[in-house]
Amino acid sequence: MRTTKLIMITNDDGIDAPGLRTAYEAVRDLGDTWVVGPKHEYSSCSHSVTLLKPIFCTKLAPRRYAIEGTPADTVFVACSDLLPRLPDLVVSGVNAGPNLGKDAFYSGTIAAAREAAFRGIPSVAVSLQRGGRLEEARRIVRMIARAVLGARRWKAPLILNVNVPTGRPRGLRLTRLGRRMYQDHVIRRTSPRKQRYYWINGGEARVPPGRGSDGEALARGFVSITPLGLDQTGGGLAEGKWRSFLEDLERLWSSLAG
Repeated sequence: MRTTKLIMITNDDGIDAPGLRTAYEAVRDLGDTWVVGPKHEYSSCSHSVTLLKPIFCTKLAPRRYAIEGTPADTVFVACSDLLPRLPDLVVSGVNAGPNLGKDAFYSGTIAAAREAAFRGIPSVAVSLQRGGRLEEARRIVRMIARAVLGARRWKAPLILNVNVPTGRPRGLRLTRLGRRMYQDHVIRRTSPRKQRYYWINGGEARVPPGRGSDGEALARGFVSITPLGLDQTGGGLAEGKWRSFLEDLERLWSSLAG
């Protein structure tokens, strides 16, 4: 009977990031722990995977590999070839900076956790607010990892998006994704060869107050724990507005078919 847990650590800040080392130190004695991280930083790469070029892999030490690919690539490659079997837990992080609200769609940290969930592997994405202490993040990672590994079985793919505040956390909050608003703008420049290029700049982020949201919890000094799902279908398909919309489409379909 298998008793030793298999744990994989990854991130989107790169294999040498302090947060990755923190996550490893938090769980290394909880099981057979492997580190498979991207060779370079891939912040905000979302769930991109590498399809049009080879993905090179470098063994840095026993159970430690650098992948020349995205965070999602690291989980894909590790689970397909590097690890002896599918892990019991994937920890992605600790990310430098929070992942709140719509960051869930941009974040490479969360994408790695989501890629694990595609395979039915419980996963945790952990981020630390700017100015926060890695030691506090280490304690939170260890606590959550122990809880997940100690559970008998999860009924659905588990993704926990965890955000750790600055200072000593006041406690834990189970939250929903809130709103995180950036002052989005594009900076246009011209190269010496007269070719136009751009820098996308999100500017300073604001987190409008929202009761029960991840941003509210973090602003109040609590650890935010947001369960994420794989089904992104808009809610309320049986509601009247959707029935009416479908009826309109069906009328248009009938007129085109006729």
